[in-house]
Amino acid sequence: MPTPAEIQKNLDELYNDWTSKFTALYGPVRELKRIMFKRIFGTGSSGGTNTAGEKLPTVPYSTKPIYVSPRALASAPSKYKVGKRGEPIKSLFFPGGYAELKKGTSRKLPLELTEY
Repeated sequence: MPTPAEIQKNLDELYNDWTSKFTALYGPVRELKRIMFKRIFGTGSSGGTNTAGEKLPTVPYSTKPIYVSPRALASAPSKYKVGKRGEPIKSLFFPGGYAELKKGTSRKLPLELTEY
């Protein structure tokens, strides 16, 4: 059975090996994420490309009228949260569809939507 001094020596050697060969992955992962984001979403309004280098289709947002739960959209402008009588409403109505919703809010929108 090894002595405490021998165990400590072995641990020190393992630790030194690990620290001398350690490579932080934060930088390379961040760079890879940047490259992937640029490939998928493109720059500006140009759109991205698929793995074969072909342009991805750019489809405009839907203009079909939609209702959205106010809980799903906390950052909606107040004009969408109050009804005709000034009372809070149970759902937000966007007559211009998802395109109007996207234009009128600054939040990323993982929403559950229902049809008009």
